[in-house]
Amino acid sequence: ENIGYYNKAVIVEKNVFTNKLKKIIDLSPLPDTLFSLNHTNSQFLTGIEKIFVPISKGWPTVGTQILDSTVDKNENPFMNEFYFNTPMGALYNAEGDFIRYFGHLNDIYKQLKLGYLFSNPLLKIIDSKIWFTDRYSGNIYMYNNFDELDPSDTINVFELDLTPADISYQEKPLEYMQKSFKMNFTKQTFDFTVINNTLYALIKEDKSFYIKIIDLEKSDRILIKYISPVIEGRSIQNALLRIENNKVIVCSLYGDYRETFYTEFDVSK
Repeated sequence: ENIGYYNKAVIVEKNVFTNKLKKIIDLSPLPDTLFSLNHTNSQFLTGIEKIFVPISKGWPTVGTQILDSTVDKNENPFMNEFYFNTPMGALYNAEGDFIRYFGHLNDIYKQLKLGYLFSNPLLKIIDSKIWFTDRYSGNIYMYNNFDELDPSDTINVFELDLTPADISYQEKPLEYMQKSFKMNFTKQTFDFTVINNTLYALIKEDKSFYIKIIDLEKSDRILIKYISPVIEGRSIQNALLRIENNKVIVCSLYGDYRETFYTEFDVSK
């Protein structure tokens, strides 16, 4: 007897006061069966009643097929044809209806032949603008609306120097991808926000965090603030940004096997 299973993305609506289930909404299928939803990283876009769901396609992120000559070029990240159609997410309304694809896989994934393996986009609606990053390219993009095919502005928060792994991807494709990722993606845009025409990017480099503050009117005005890696003998584990009373706050968790504690720091200019 064979038993199969699969995950299905749904929207669960509950009463926050009684915890009573109100309804469950299915997300409609994507129009292109080549893509799959990465629903664990979905984002509810408050204020516009939309949902952004990252997507992926091809080897090795979708299915369990061994990479060989039978894999279609559109599903093989080592073939140029794979990168002809590479949106990064799907936009849904609150009723679970598909609206459109959004974003483009950055060229760094093509240069390193990584496909969607390490794709982890972050999207935010700030002051009616769409702010978007793939986290690892060092770029944060601004769109005026979801209909724009290309961003209206691109802000770079860190530079990359790409070096493919010295492993044959024909012989050891997964090992090549993992080593290329580890060699090149030592930084990531962990979080960001925009306030008073100033971009605050929370960047993680290895196990450390720092804030890069960029004046969007004068892009040469850049300030970097470092977050303490250790407090009271506990190392930083995680961090995020939030805005409170017109100030940018870094919310951090520090801890070890003994305990974990929460801190807040004002990093506004």
